[in-house]
Amino acid sequence: MPSTDKYLIGEYSFDTTSGNLKKDGKTKRLSPRAADVLILLASTPGQVVTREQVHESVWAGRIVTDAQVSKAINELRAALGDTTEPRKYIETLPKRGYCLVCTVIPHADSAPVADKNPDNYQKYAGMALVLTLFMAIGYWLLNNTTPESVSPATEIEPGIAVLPFTNLSGNPENEYFSQGIAEELLTRLSRLKGLRVISRTSSFQFRGRQIDVREIGEILSVSHVLEGSVQRSNERVRINIRLIETATGTEVSALQYDRGLADIFELQTEIARAVSNSIQPTLLTLNADALNGYGTNSVEAYEAYLKGRFLLTKRLRGDMEQAASAFREAIEHDPDYLLAHSGLIDTYALLVLYGYVPIPEMLKATEDSYKQLESSGTEFAEVLTSLGITNRFQGKKQRTIDYYERAIGANAQYAQSYLWLADLYLTGEPRNPETALSLVESALRIDPLSTVALMVLSRAQIETGAFKAARKTTKRLLELEPQSRLGLVSLANHYRWVEGDLVTAARLFYQLWNNEQVPQTAVPLGQIFLDMGEYALAKTWHNEVAKFIPGLGSFLESQWYVAQGMEAEIIAMGNAPDAYKNVAVVNVLAKILEGDLRQARILAQPEYLPVKIIGGQPQNPQQAETLLIRAWIAKQLGHDDELAIIIQQVTKYLNNKKILGQGHIGAKMGRVYILMDQHEKAISFMRSAFEAGQRNGLYVRTSPIYAPLRKYPEYQQLEKDIAQFFAQQREWLKEYPPMLP
Repeated sequence: MPSTDKYLIGEYSFDTTSGNLKKDGKTKRLSPRAADVLILLASTPGQVVTREQVHESVWAGRIVTDAQVSKAINELRAALGDTTEPRKYIETLPKRGYCLVCTVIPHADSAPVADKNPDNYQKYAGMALVLTLFMAIGYWLLNNTTPESVSPATEIEPGIAVLPFTNLSGNPENEYFSQGIAEELLTRLSRLKGLRVISRTSSFQFRGRQIDVREIGEILSVSHVLEGSVQRSNERVRINIRLIETATGTEVSALQYDRGLADIFELQTEIARAVSNSIQPTLLTLNADALNGYGTNSVEAYEAYLKGRFLLTKRLRGDMEQAASAFREAIEHDPDYLLAHSGLIDTYALLVLYGYVPIPEMLKATEDSYKQLESSGTEFAEVLTSLGITNRFQGKKQRTIDYYERAIGANAQYAQSYLWLADLYLTGEPRNPETALSLVESALRIDPLSTVALMVLSRAQIETGAFKAARKTTKRLLELEPQSRLGLVSLANHYRWVEGDLVTAARLFYQLWNNEQVPQTAVPLGQIFLDMGEYALAKTWHNEVAKFIPGLGSFLESQWYVAQGMEAEIIAMGNAPDAYKNVAVVNVLAKILEGDLRQARILAQPEYLPVKIIGGQPQNPQQAETLLIRAWIAKQLGHDDELAIIIQQVTKYLNNKKILGQGHIGAKMGRVYILMDQHEKAISFMRSAFEAGQRNGLYVRTSPIYAPLRKYPEYQQLEKDIAQFFAQQREWLKEYPPMLP
């Protein structure tokens, strides 16, 4: 709450209760958010208020983008008549925040009133004089600070956002060309050392939106914005560009180019040089050859490449498949076009990540492109990143890291290199979430509005145990793109793994399924319903998964039997004529239930169930599960040395995990203590994991592995609490329509 109901702000009277500004008998009503921002600024006159402080004070408990803060500031400036430089009311301190630089006096009335008491008059006049002096001194200090503390605005590192160029060709099909020209200029400028260039994902967010360039400058923290238009007619192309300084909205330069299409490559270099020279002439001195084009001299190849890049950004299956065709067409026109080969690999990588293409198919389809890139010896960030992606899918971790790091060295402003490397550190074992966090923060500096970067940031925050920050990041992602597949998956996994709210997680996954039917959505739905005890619903979704990935069918079927304690059915699966088609762990489990531990031990050996140990630990939850099965068999057979080694490996892996729900870490750690005959500790850990949010994978309690715990009253109570929780979840689920494929 404000310390007073009214303020005198310069020439205006501000009523904090109604949000009204008054001057000369005229009233202006502020929006609630703008009024709250003005209250915050008025309560700390002459002091810098950071964007973070505005977020916390005005939007407490909500995640907002910087655009919303800028919108409120712009509304205030318009209401106060403070729209030109120098500012009389609200000053922006670059990279710091905002400051109310006018006279501010807390007041009892909505307008100055004559006071008949001369003592009071002297008191208020003196107060006004003192406040004015303090604010004048404060404002001088803010704008005349020594370089050691705050650099003057002219010393701030220059930065630019290239907005998508307008297509003036009169043909919507030429949209790819106008956007491609803008993206090509962005790419060339990004190779300039000393110029911060915002990545395409963030700068193209403003396509079709009427936003003041000064606000764009504040949102992206850049000194300049480049906007333009492209008009293509037959074999001619006309490009108009405007370079604008964001601090004042002043146009720095406006240029027009009219050339033949065959001259497009030289033209782009010419434009990039003109832009960099207008921003800071010394940039060209420092980067003599950085703006030269690289790629192809074939206009046909170039056009096909631009179509591929344009389609790839849509992230829909049909568009990505068309993008692959466009890159192949570019390669046909120019087999040495490295960026087209890189684009083809990038496209197939996304098709793999979205579940549309298996890794072997991706590697085969891009084999020739990989060889072309590898033999080129080129140190382009795009090329090196694509080489890293291929090695990632080949399982060559160190070579992958080397390529990504070389890409960052070649162009520190290519955000994809940071994100792919961060993803590797988050998913490849041994994991390094702290390094991943640092990498994604570097990516966000040049791509602050990227939903992919925010998704990776959320994962890194989860892996480092910063669950609240991860939830906040995910909400920010969904504010930028409410139907973002990445954002919805991230939020669903938060409910599933961190909060243990399986119904909400299921609803989010079901929303994703209705948007697009892919196995990555069907698998968690089946497992969530299995966890909840909704066996018929789980079976329906397991069958749906088997349509996409037949090899998973037997494993999911076995888990369905395990959850219901149907041992005879599992044994029958292991002894069926086509048992060789089963996932290996199913046959191992069947032999354990039969009591044939020696045969189970044989089937659990590396030739059937491979486990890769790096850094003394397995690589993923599935491999940890395999080791736990081997450990249980070793314990039953009295192989104590083997048991001790496996326990050490699994414990090291599990102790590195922050999320007890993800990968069923809590339940697995309970099994480790069972194997060590520390039953009370196993029960205590499982209780803690359950209360901390692990509500998935608990159906494995029906396994004979947990038999030693069932005699303990504490475990019996845990079983009751778990059963009660899932009963409540099933009741809650009934409040929503059936979630069927």
